[in-house]
Amino acid sequence: MLISPVPTLESELLRPQFHFTARNGWLNDPNGLVYDRGEYHLFYQHNPHGTEWGNMTWGHAVSSDLLHWKDLPHAIEPDALGTIFSGSAIIDAKNEAGFGKRAMLCFYTAAGGTNEMSKGQPFTQCLAYSTDGRNFTKYAANPIVPNIEGADRDPKIVWDEEHRQWLMALYLEHAPDSGKRGGYFTLLRSTNLLSWTRISDFPTGVGDECPDFFQLPVPGSKEKKWVFSVANGNYLIGSFDGKAFHPETPVLPTNFGNAAYAAQTYSNVPRGEIVQISWMQGSNFPGYAWNQQMAVPNRLQLKQTENGLRLRMWPVKQIEKLRVREVPVQGKEVVIPSGLIDFSAEWAGALDVQVNGIRIQFDPTTNKLRAGEKEAPLSGNPKKFKLRVLADVTSVEIYAQDGLVWMPLFYIPKPNEFKGLRFLGDAGNKGKFRAFELRSVWGPDGR
Repeated sequence: MLISPVPTLESELLRPQFHFTARNGWLNDPNGLVYDRGEYHLFYQHNPHGTEWGNMTWGHAVSSDLLHWKDLPHAIEPDALGTIFSGSAIIDAKNEAGFGKRAMLCFYTAAGGTNEMSKGQPFTQCLAYSTDGRNFTKYAANPIVPNIEGADRDPKIVWDEEHRQWLMALYLEHAPDSGKRGGYFTLLRSTNLLSWTRISDFPTGVGDECPDFFQLPVPGSKEKKWVFSVANGNYLIGSFDGKAFHPETPVLPTNFGNAAYAAQTYSNVPRGEIVQISWMQGSNFPGYAWNQQMAVPNRLQLKQTENGLRLRMWPVKQIEKLRVREVPVQGKEVVIPSGLIDFSAEWAGALDVQVNGIRIQFDPTTNKLRAGEKEAPLSGNPKKFKLRVLADVTSVEIYAQDGLVWMPLFYIPKPNEFKGLRFLGDAGNKGKFRAFELRSVWGPDGR
């Protein structure tokens, strides 16, 4: 895998094999997730000049399956309004903005004051467009939303079919001189994607930054519910009356691990599916020419539980196409030399298993699942428990309780660390276990 600027084996030893990484430089928030004409576009916060945060620019890659990515030139670069912070993208199928039918519109925060050119400029919301999905032009009349308060940022654009309007969810950070801490969210509306009107505000009891706002069908019903989520993975389910979001649940978590932040969902996905990608925050690779990684893409659905509707997260089905072979799970130890694993478990009672370098334990007396240093409660008292684990070179992502619990974990493996499954208790003889070795998405010419 000769893909670093100085291609040596040592420079690639920790490169994730099916999680997205930038070829070089720092990576963080996924941006502008949009599907168009057979391609999933992944834009992302990228520092092209170093492996630490800074010089924020929109990196760009495309994929037909959310796993094998083709790297493209940077889409949006810093200018006199600021460096290019997070945002979202949509397909303007009806040419409402006037840049061409099916133009791709990318909405982003111009972070004023974060580069030499933009000294004295505030944070504002801007637009860039493309008619071919490759070349992007900044709107001449930027910004489309002037500064509202503080470091306002992270515009998420979504179509509201019921009220025939475009919505922008935006995080507002209190101005430094306001005497207030933190921030809040606001919703804006538009009919032409260029002129925006503020319609309601929303407190940050759910968390801060990177708002996402989308609809999901209620199982067994023709009804849909709105989901409002934020950077830390917390979310609310509720309704929207055309002006304001009305939560119908308490604040709920999706992320029980140590490495997920700034998740965003795709727009324009076929069949209306909601697919989400998170940045695995804290996935540091010191000494390498690249830094940080994305989580596996997840499909989101609503699920009825004894406590009401909840968000279900499950890896996209395309993962199964990476399966090379099924490895028999026999005895206490199953060696999988590559460490690329798709492991499923269905068992009764306690479980104590090590997947690569992460120990996963379930205690039926407390109904708690523990992995690494993280813990998650499993509600109810089913006769059998289910688990799915995706393991890459430096991460283990755990899905429990049919996807109601997601634990993305980043770790740096120790030299010569065991790769595979190791059963540390008796559950290896009391359950149904399947393990598949996965192939790398990298090939001689890239991924």
